[in-house]
Amino acid sequence: WMCAVEPDLESLGGELQRKLFTVEGQGPVMEFWLSSRLKKYNTEVATKTAALIGNDYIKCESLKAKLQTQFPARSGEDAAKDTTTAEGGGWISLDGPTALADALVQWLGENSPGFFCPKHTLARETITNVLLRFSSLFEVDQVRLRARVRVAGA
Repeated sequence: WMCAVEPDLESLGGELQRKLFTVEGQGPVMEFWLSSRLKKYNTEVATKTAALIGNDYIKCESLKAKLQTQFPARSGEDAAKDTTTAEGGGWISLDGPTALADALVQWLGENSPGFFCPKHTLARETITNVLLRFSSLFEVDQVRLRARVRVAGA
């Protein structure tokens, strides 16, 4: 949208990419660089989360509680709902930037001194794998790319 508002940005962006992300003999490497950074951040989040919750019951419980607050409240009536939309039945979408990713990154920052992960870098698979560690608390629909809190007794 920025290029539509300010057409000069498109040419400036292209020039910047050529200067900073072009390697002689290989051409543009920006996509390679970006995908390697995203992989690095996601691997670090998965590894650090597993280490922290695997070794410390209190941290494990605090992460569960932090993630649980990101979901809408559910009642026993919701347990029977299985709507096709992410919004119904307590479901939230796992596709795109999510409050779950923000909560996970914030929790890691609070529990791992020096930890850094930029916003909007966590992949759906990373978030899904964290939720699956707590499968007694969270239900993950990997087909529809959504998750919800399980209702007790359902």
